[in-house]
Amino acid sequence: MSCPGMTGTYGSQLESPSLGALFKLNKSRCLGFSLLQHFGSRDTMESISQKVLGSALLLAVLSTVQVGECARILGVFPITSVSHQVVYRALMMELARRGHELVVITPDPINDPSLANYTEIDVSFMYDYTRRFIGFDIKLTEKFSSFSATKLLLEWGLMLSDTLLDHEPVRRLISPNNVDEHFDLVFVEWLQQPSTYGFAYRFSAPMIGISSLPPFGFCYDSVGNPTNPSYIPEMVTPYSDRMTFFERLDNFIYFLRSRQFYFNYMFPKHDVIAKRSFGPSIPNLMEMHYNASMLFVTYEPSFHSPRPDVPAIVHLTGLHLKPPKPLPQDLQQYLDSAPKGVIYFSLGSNVRSDKLDANTLQMFLEAFAELDGYHVLWKWESDKLPGQPANVKVLNWTPQQDILREL
Repeated sequence: MSCPGMTGTYGSQLESPSLGALFKLNKSRCLGFSLLQHFGSRDTMESISQKVLGSALLLAVLSTVQVGECARILGVFPITSVSHQVVYRALMMELARRGHELVVITPDPINDPSLANYTEIDVSFMYDYTRRFIGFDIKLTEKFSSFSATKLLLEWGLMLSDTLLDHEPVRRLISPNNVDEHFDLVFVEWLQQPSTYGFAYRFSAPMIGISSLPPFGFCYDSVGNPTNPSYIPEMVTPYSDRMTFFERLDNFIYFLRSRQFYFNYMFPKHDVIAKRSFGPSIPNLMEMHYNASMLFVTYEPSFHSPRPDVPAIVHLTGLHLKPPKPLPQDLQQYLDSAPKGVIYFSLGSNVRSDKLDANTLQMFLEAFAELDGYHVLWKWESDKLPGQPANVKVLNWTPQQDILREL
């Protein structure tokens, strides 16, 4: 099932290789060649607007892969968040549909035994660790500065990495005794878990980072993408590209503090985890951070402040979107019967509405009750909503994409 012409990047020496060096290619049109052809060529990238890359370009890449000439690919996605995992799942599933053999480490497995070339290592138990560690309490998060929020997220990533690499099925996968295991390519979530870079070292495979949202500036650093703090706001700051002097100063201070914390404080901790899990000979993670072949990012550039992107940055816009499906009859009727319109209210998959403090909850209830003629559809995670107004309908989980298509 593997492509014999592909070899890895991590050996006794760690240099910053070109994509041509990363993929030792024969004449077969396997995944590495497809990626090289469509993502690695400077001429190609400069001739195509970044605004139209997205999923269409990815599908164009995948369409060149011929059946029977496939790669064995590992996906490592530790973050315990459905909204992140749906992006990674879409990419991995499409690769599997194109004939590649996938092994995916995820806390949100699809558990579909009919997929013969799609193997999952289930780490869903890590959701319990996340709930104890971070909680996503709304009142608590309001108190955080940009740097405090970043610090918490990075410490959460350290916990996730440590927990994942200590999981027995993962330990068996990376065991040096597992001599027959190999991968031609490794996808690693590029957000907050640098100790997982060790998977690329363990299997001597090229590594592609992937993020389900605009990544931190220090993630962009790994492929040499510029992040000028004078006009590029960092991900967790509230600024646009048109900052005042003091906003630019604050953005610059965050730029320095976040990198100092990530590289000088977090990386040594991840190095300890990586050496324990992958052996003492693993290179310094800082070196591996700058050896990513490409970085896939998932956001629509037109919705964000403009920023330059090097050819190694690939946008996967809309990759998680699915074909439309009809809504359940009762839900469709509720939307259609609204005299003036519908308001859809959801705090996402991480923050629970039923964890709102009493004062905030009461404010929403009173505001929605005053909307005469409007129906309110509320993603509410408990069985009952205390004081539920007559014009409010609650659902524990909603087909959000199909609802938004109707509004």
